[in-house]
Amino acid sequence: MTRPLSTRSSGMSESDRRPADVFAFEVLTTPVGKSRPRFTNGGRTYTLTATKEAENNVRLAWDAADRPYLGEGPIRLVVGVHVTRPKSHFTSKGALSATGRRAFMPTSRPDLDNVVKLIADALNGLAWKDDAQLAVVTITRMWRDYPGIDVYAEAIQPIEIRGIEDA
Repeated sequence: MTRPLSTRSSGMSESDRRPADVFAFEVLTTPVGKSRPRFTNGGRTYTLTATKEAENNVRLAWDAADRPYLGEGPIRLVVGVHVTRPKSHFTSKGALSATGRRAFMPTSRPDLDNVVKLIADALNGLAWKDDAQLAVVTITRMWRDYPGIDVYAEAIQPIEIRGIEDA
């Protein structure tokens, strides 16, 4: 049984987090995006179970990657969203059909901005202090034989942005 991880750094001591300049991990689950908060008739807000489970899957993958922590500076986040092709993309012999050949990249849900939001929120206070530190974000959606999300993050060093200031 997997244990849920805390979403706030206050419950985690500095010794529980490994300082790092870069980390990468894979979340082996069907990609989902962060859903909007829902409201009850009484005006209370709640988060959908699917979103909570997806955030926990991200935290578990981060935990398996040795709990890296990028500090409080600017961060580059690269996310690869991998989805499987539907059966309609294949012929009865297993080759790509005309429909499959036309669909060289997936354009289906989940929305990529919501996937980034889910990852950023899931790792808030864990891999970085606050998701406002995300200064550069790159995200792609690609076909793959199995679904999942690849996450790569690195601290941006001052030397990397020197050329921009000098231009």
